[in-house]
Amino acid sequence: MKKFVSLLGIALLTFAVLNAEESKIAMYAKAEAGYYSGGAKIKTDLGGSLLNKQDVTFPISGLEVTPTFGLTLPVVFEQNFGTLKMGAEVQVPVVIGNYPYGTTTGNALIIDPGLMIIENYYLPQIMPKALQKLNAKVGVGFSVPISIVTTETFSETGVGFKLNFLLGLQYDFTKHISANIDWNLGTFGVLSSSIRAGVSWRF
Repeated sequence: MKKFVSLLGIALLTFAVLNAEESKIAMYAKAEAGYYSGGAKIKTDLGGSLLNKQDVTFPISGLEVTPTFGLTLPVVFEQNFGTLKMGAEVQVPVVIGNYPYGTTTGNALIIDPGLMIIENYYLPQIMPKALQKLNAKVGVGFSVPISIVTTETFSETGVGFKLNFLLGLQYDFTKHISANIDWNLGTFGVLSSSIRAGVSWRF
């Protein structure tokens, strides 16, 4: 399942890049920041406090910063109820956070590169122009989180796999600049969620 999802994402992104000039694909960059709540499953003996290494889930929360590069794909459906535009994004969320460890806290760093397919919905042209600049979006994708947890007595690293889902809103202020806010849910393993806000720049 992991290999199929990964290959499908790579194939879609490769197709988009190879056909960018012919299809006039719009490229954009996005920067977001927000609050992350989730966790990391890491095989550890907690610095020798366990007899053997075992899977331990660390509840992590903290600041999430997410640089993103995206492509608007040449898949557009225009109907009386509005317009649907498909896109693909490469996201690299970085979480700087902490987790409870005994009576103190430990530090955590999560780097979570992944791919997401986005569907944007724009209101029909009969609506006021100001509302036509607003679009709702949903997304589905996968990522490979690399988690590092540390205390004074140990430091451990783990690699996982997540299925991700997104719900969001975007407002196009100009041809190039947009503001956006979204909610992200990570499943398949340790559950996580984050709320992000930021800006996009279309090239």
